[in-house]
Amino acid sequence: MPLSIQNLYKIDTTGSYIVETDVDIPLPTAPPDTENGVGLVRANVYRPKGSLTAGKKYPVLVTYGPYGKDIPYSNFQPQSFSELNPKHRSAHSAWETPDPAYWTSQGYAIVRADERGTGQSPGKLDTMSAGTSEAFFDVVEWAAAQPWSTGKVGLLGISYYAGSQWRVAARRPKGLAAIVPWEGELYLWNLAPMGGILLHLRGNVVGYMKAGSSLKYLRFITGRHDLPFYYEEEVKVQQSFLDAFLKGEDKLGWSIPGKVPAVDICLRKGNPGHNNAEAELATFPRRTENEWPIKRTTYVDYHLSSSLVLAPEKDSTTGSLRYQAPSGRLHFMSAPFEEELEITGHPCLTITTSLSSRDGSKPSDIDIFVTIHHYASDGKEVFYTGTTGEPVPVVKGWLRVSMRALSRNKSEHSSIIPERDYLSTSVQQVELDTAYTVPIEIWPTQVVLAKGDRLGLVIASCDTEGSGLFTHTHEADRSVEKLKGWNNINFGGDFENFLRLPIVPQV
Repeated sequence: MPLSIQNLYKIDTTGSYIVETDVDIPLPTAPPDTENGVGLVRANVYRPKGSLTAGKKYPVLVTYGPYGKDIPYSNFQPQSFSELNPKHRSAHSAWETPDPAYWTSQGYAIVRADERGTGQSPGKLDTMSAGTSEAFFDVVEWAAAQPWSTGKVGLLGISYYAGSQWRVAARRPKGLAAIVPWEGELYLWNLAPMGGILLHLRGNVVGYMKAGSSLKYLRFITGRHDLPFYYEEEVKVQQSFLDAFLKGEDKLGWSIPGKVPAVDICLRKGNPGHNNAEAELATFPRRTENEWPIKRTTYVDYHLSSSLVLAPEKDSTTGSLRYQAPSGRLHFMSAPFEEELEITGHPCLTITTSLSSRDGSKPSDIDIFVTIHHYASDGKEVFYTGTTGEPVPVVKGWLRVSMRALSRNKSEHSSIIPERDYLSTSVQQVELDTAYTVPIEIWPTQVVLAKGDRLGLVIASCDTEGSGLFTHTHEADRSVEKLKGWNNINFGGDFENFLRLPIVPQV
């Protein structure tokens, strides 16, 4: 027998803003939970006191997710909380969400809802499902209809609280005026982290490229996953954008197509070290662009050679290089660059690979892991800041060769990004000792190499340094039986092996 649903609602008006906890939000659109038939979720609502004392109405910022609306940030991630911008540290701060104390002081109400099946929301947890998005849809429409709401709703949050924005915005709930998916995958403002959680980076950039709105913006940052959302300059941008679409206070021209540059890039130029926010902000300049990918980009091929060199000239040697699977690698290196070089955009690696038996094995697939490294003129590697502050290289990419089939539905960007559907029907067999020429998508990136610097390219059969929290270690998916063998790169004749770099000329 499921537990009975009880009324847990409380309100506290003693502080500097109103705090309502466990507010029941009905779900008229989302299908009811099959176990108990209850169609509701619960939220905490934080709103300025003017909504109670003077009957004022405020725009609403909504989050909907599984991490617990009642769990203080200080308990969820104590070390991270201690490093937050003090203006965004309060008793009601929660992981990856806007701080109620700050945003209510700026004239916004906050609705922080527990996703169905988490916290105080009854039901079964089913993250990222259609039912989850439909429940989020109902929460947005509820927020827009409240007597203390202006009817304008914005979405603002990190990671899970960003990815969910895409899915609910596609359903066009009443009142939704703007979204700010910060590191996640209408009016659109988007944030992409260089060096952070890699799915976030690609999700944000490709999401921006495919979004249909004429009012969409892409901003790149560096640094850790948790802290930049709360940086002074980043909050200033968030608030300026939200003020424009939720309050009608557009001081910069966000609501006028072409007025604000669509793309704002952090240039990774110099070497401030890693996990040092102050040094990064002081070292890395910013530059605006009108589009992504940048139109003036030129694509330059650096060919792989059998002598492990990256060079502008194609290697005419016939032969092959091999490395063990499932745990081997090859490391290619460029010559020192003769002048400063800016790489901004979508790199792509094309190699001709094949699979051979090792010690009598019968492998059936090839996993390719690609990493681009940056080496300063003194030979030391330049590291950037990863998700949790760890040192990471420039960028990575992956491909399982049985998933090499390219999509038949070409977009305008298919000439620079090898687009794939990754469906079960996309699987193609990998035969032993058969050459396959495969383009490998590398995540979008940005780095400026100084004169005398060099690029390194690692091709491996497993995760390498800088992979962060999310690695490929599932025993069934990456079984020794499937992968043990020699992975080969083949040279000569019509075989192609090159790294295509998006070079942006100096203005």
